[in-house]
Amino acid sequence: MIKCTKLVGICLLLLSLHGCKVQVSAPAGGSVISGSGNHNCASGRTCLVNVPGFGFSDTFTAVPKAGYVFTGWATGHRHFCAGETGSCVINPGPVASLESSDNSSLVKFYRDMRRMLADPQAIFYLRPVFSSEASRSATLSWSVPTTRANGSALAFGELAGYEIYITTEKSGTSKVIEIKNPQKISHNVSDLSPDTYHFAVSALDTNGLVSELSAVVTKTIR
Repeated sequence: MIKCTKLVGICLLLLSLHGCKVQVSAPAGGSVISGSGNHNCASGRTCLVNVPGFGFSDTFTAVPKAGYVFTGWATGHRHFCAGETGSCVINPGPVASLESSDNSSLVKFYRDMRRMLADPQAIFYLRPVFSSEASRSATLSWSVPTTRANGSALAFGELAGYEIYITTEKSGTSKVIEIKNPQKISHNVSDLSPDTYHFAVSALDTNGLVSELSAVVTKTIR
């Protein structure tokens, strides 16, 4: 299994000079461990991994600290496994036949990369992105309604609860959370995946009537 074939291909080309170097950067939210155990990188450290030849193969896994979650490998110039959310496999060996591929675009890519070898000390990067679990939640609050849409009074005893409507932009999902306690005027929505969320609240009375939606509030989870 090869992750990020083109970057591994560049790394393979560099092997013809001094080998490929991969800089692993583990931010404060967690660490990176390797399947071999030889290239572990602790939280807050930057580690340099030498890929000396075709026989190199290792799997890198991001491990978040308590209170953090792994959201994917960072994107950017010369970044391995950019945007992926699983373990990152670095294994240049299977790319050895790239230049003789029947795929003309791969052959062109290989030959173009050979012209980039002026700097044999070029470094590639592997960096996990961790986010705080607290930043993956949204706390909503509202006021107890005292009037109906027609302007008549709404007694507290007539109030049955609330409904929170949640929709997402990226995944296109929707969800309704029922709040059956009319005295509750806030709610925390936790464990939100990266997306842009839209929230609105409505009130319900004891006869099952539902109010109009509140103003929509939006939060983006990265």
